Amino acid sequence: MASTSIQQQQQPTDKARKQIPFIISLALVSCLVSSFILVGMLPSPSTLMDNADAPRRSAGVDHDMASVPHRKHHKKQKIRKRAELQPPSSSASDERVVRRKERQKATNANNAVADAETRHNSNSQKQQRHSTPKIENQPLSTTTASTEETILYPRLIHILETRFMQNQPNLIELAKARLHLLRTICLPTVLHQTAWGDFFWIIRTDPDLHPTIKSQLVTMLEESNALIHVDEDGIEHALTYVIGSNDNYIVPNSTIISPSVRPFDIQAMLSTTLSNNHTLFAGNATDMQNLLNEISLPRFANDIVLWTRLDADDGLNVRYMEYIQEQAIRYFVPELYGREIVKLIPENYLQERMERLRKMIQGRQQRQKEKKNKQQEQQPSEKVEEDEPIEGDDDDDDENDTTITDDTTKDTNATTEVQLIPNTFIPPQWTYWCAGKNIDWFLTDPIHDPLHNNGTVYPVIHANVCVTPGVTVAIHGSFDPMRVPRLDHDKIISYLRPRGGRLCSRSGLSVFDISTNVEKSAIERIDEDDGSCFHMVHVGISALRSRTPTSAGMLGVMPDNIQKEIMKSNPKLTELMWHAMKNEFRILNRNLLKTNAYFAEHVYDIAEENARGQCTAGHSCKSSSKDLLQQFADLASERGGGYDVVDGMIRITERNSNR
Repeated sequence: MASTSIQQQQQPTDKARKQIPFIISLALVSCLVSSFILVGMLPSPSTLMDNADAPRRSAGVDHDMASVPHRKHHKKQKIRKRAELQPPSSSASDERVVRRKERQKATNANNAVADAETRHNSNSQKQQRHSTPKIENQPLSTTTASTEETILYPRLIHILETRFMQNQPNLIELAKARLHLLRTICLPTVLHQTAWGDFFWIIRTDPDLHPTIKSQLVTMLEESNALIHVDEDGIEHALTYVIGSNDNYIVPNSTIISPSVRPFDIQAMLSTTLSNNHTLFAGNATDMQNLLNEISLPRFANDIVLWTRLDADDGLNVRYMEYIQEQAIRYFVPELYGREIVKLIPENYLQERMERLRKMIQGRQQRQKEKKNKQQEQQPSEKVEEDEPIEGDDDDDDENDTTITDDTTKDTNATTEVQLIPNTFIPPQWTYWCAGKNIDWFLTDPIHDPLHNNGTVYPVIHANVCVTPGVTVAIHGSFDPMRVPRLDHDKIISYLRPRGGRLCSRSGLSVFDISTNVEKSAIERIDEDDGSCFHMVHVGISALRSRTPTSAGMLGVMPDNIQKEIMKSNPKLTELMWHAMKNEFRILNRNLLKTNAYFAEHVYDIAEENARGQCTAGHSCKSSSKDLLQQFADLASERGGGYDVVDGMIRITERNSNR
């Protein structure tokens, strides 16, 4: 197999490789890829109950949750128990230690042959190790009897980009509120990622951020051990960087960027930061320079770069980053995925599926328009933003999608003989991922609604609209990142799916032999390859959004009618989502209580500053947002008058309505 040959030709440079831990050797990953149970990457809450008795340092909400029944496709799976992840500390996570040692053990045997063949070159290589900061900067090579050949193996380079108070440096109350959300929602979901150590976190903020806020931000990261990661050998690595810059590198088309910015270009990003090192508020410049050196080598052309977006008030499932990395291997380097791509597929499979997708999207768009018209008829005084997706629009359509696909296949098989054609798979040059099943967390009034003093949760399930947390772009190292389309989150699917795989230069399907790995087959049925340049993550609950008056757009600051109807018809969803907050996002209930109480006390000041921050560069400028924020701001002088905020809505008591 290809993965074996790459491993055999790899020089033993594991110690050097640890100097940049978030660059992942796909040759190493392939050794364990067959043992990864992807259903467990983003599991249903029930699978995480296996670890209920494990010691917890910050396991999530404090109150007990009842058991949730297993999903059908999980019942027969043998789920490997994962040690409960602890916040990064001076000693590495037990799970990370075990997995890295397993990788080391798996590759040692394969490296033995290559080590023996190249032993005569070891002296020169050792001299090079001592004279340069990192040996892995040099391409790995193997020597044969007839010729000397350089083998460049692919790696994953994964960036998580977060924005905090860009172009809003002096809005102190707004910044304090966002720090609360960062500490409560965003930070724990990043630190508990099962892939922690295999990606690096870039937090971008205004270069003129108020000194007090900047100090609080950096201190928070230091105290949580987010800035430095210590591996099992006691070697420190900078994994998190705070950069004073209003430029972003994973940006939608509607965002105006500086001519000097090259979106999705990691080399340009690192070079720009290092040339203005005074803007590096936190992080190690030497480690960043080492990374730039690493990806400036010719071997970078074989690598895959992933950019994932996560705003400072949102969170990700703790297995999301690892799952995306596994899917990147599936699509970009399938020979290292540990399974064989099927050689034959139905002749009209892609055409029929694309036609079904077009009809599905058209149907959803039509239903969306009908719902907007109905809302306008019911509430004619309220303006509806025509270009904005309705949150929760596609919440209950997943089963219908499956039914459409299955019925169409059955009808085709019943009337015609299926013709098989070769499945010639060519990996994409780039591709997008989005989080499909998510949670919205809303503020409540802890005084007038004490039963929900930690907030309320509502489901968000989309089939044709992406939410911003978790949007990921993967790019092959040899491809010009400037040629990757920049897409607004609500336009990603409608733009990419109808255009098929030709847009990103891919062909064939990433479909594998079902019999070779039952667990992965379950994933591939859920996250099916449609041949396009886009993939929706439907496995488990992927992302968490906080919906508060700090939101730049303010759309969805209150649950919409569809979300409320879903909760009424599915009351058990509340229990499931709180269970996910605890086990899949590692959110602490005591922090939710503190944050909810803080917003209840400061909501007017927060909204007033957010209203002033509207329409600044890079932020939403919808009139509906400003109007809603102004409602909060106008009430600042009425703080003793009994105005309440319930589920994000201003409620005026009868006593005050008569004033």
